[in-house]
Amino acid sequence: MKRDQLKTYEGRVIGTVLFIPDLAKLASLYGAKGFSVTRKEELIPVFQQALATDEFVLVDVKLD
Repeated sequence: MKRDQLKTYEGRVIGTVLFIPDLAKLASLYGAKGFSVTRKEELIPVFQQALATDEFVLVDVKLD
């Protein structure tokens, strides 16, 4: 959407910057267990924790 606005409206954009909340925290607000992963080394331990629980789990993975 942003790319199309930049092309069509000579660099002017509106409503294309989206805020993504802390999804792990949001999950906990809804009663789920939330995990956040920001490094590759955290993936396996976090997935192991997630699989070991009987609760609903959300794993938010933010890697480049």
